[in-house]
Amino acid sequence: MSLVDDNIQTKRRLKTAGLWAGRILLVVSLTFVAWELSHHWTAVSLWQPASSTLLWLTALAVAYAVSLWLLVEGWHQIITVFAPEERIRTYPSFAITQIAKYLPGNIAHLIGRGLYLKGGKISASQIVKATIAEMAVIPLGALVWILLAGSAGTRALEALNIPDFAWPIMAVVLVTVLAALALYCTRYHTLNEQQLRRLIFAALLSVLFMLALGLIYAATFGLVGVGPTSDLVVVAIAAWLAGFLTPGAPGGIGIREATLLLLLGHLELDSSVLLSAALFRIVTVSGDFLLFTASWIAYRKQRSRF
Repeated sequence: MSLVDDNIQTKRRLKTAGLWAGRILLVVSLTFVAWELSHHWTAVSLWQPASSTLLWLTALAVAYAVSLWLLVEGWHQIITVFAPEERIRTYPSFAITQIAKYLPGNIAHLIGRGLYLKGGKISASQIVKATIAEMAVIPLGALVWILLAGSAGTRALEALNIPDFAWPIMAVVLVTVLAALALYCTRYHTLNEQQLRRLIFAALLSVLFMLALGLIYAATFGLVGVGPTSDLVVVAIAAWLAGFLTPGAPGGIGIREATLLLLLGHLELDSSVLLSAALFRIVTVSGDFLLFTASWIAYRKQRSRF
């Protein structure tokens, strides 16, 4: 067997191991959520939503769908780092396929984007590079808020057991690494100035999306209880990141809910956290569906062309 075959086999084993680790974590998370639900079932079952709750959930779902366009534009910026594609192709390639993340494996939406863009100005290898870049840029927005919150000493991250002095150090390290990467890419012509600006802009859009995500969760929590907004915002962002980083968990299901329960344990509002986690899942799934539906209708002519 050649060295190339050995490398391919190693990559396959690592990918399989990662997927199985993600699946095990998914099962553990769902079990944890189910245990918490059974433990607090009495309080949860007594909750009776007001007539206005459905309207609020609808409004929050719409707000989430609108906020997703920040990521849509971010995807466009990343794509145009590699090829001069137009928004009329990049927008639907993200918006229409995003809902496929709820399929088993949590990668169908990534494959769908490549299939949608196939045959255009961007090559298959460039699509792969753009996907890898997006998987680094989008979670960067979440990491920025988490490091800022940790450096500010928020209680929301106490469950992580990270020493207070470590947060600003990690923030400085992140800034240093990013600056070094930017300097390296520009100095050795890996990226030109315009391409670098596009990546930075995509990262800023991700930062704005994460803030919107956190505020939407805080508003959702407000339908069932009262809690500190800053904690709720940061925890929602951390939960999103945990779900994103877990392979094999469709849409981060189970992982995000378990993270919310773990990080908000200090509030001693377990039934409210459970309810808010369930409602937030409804809001985000509905928002993804609204994004898909609106894009499917808006880009129907473009779908027939490409």
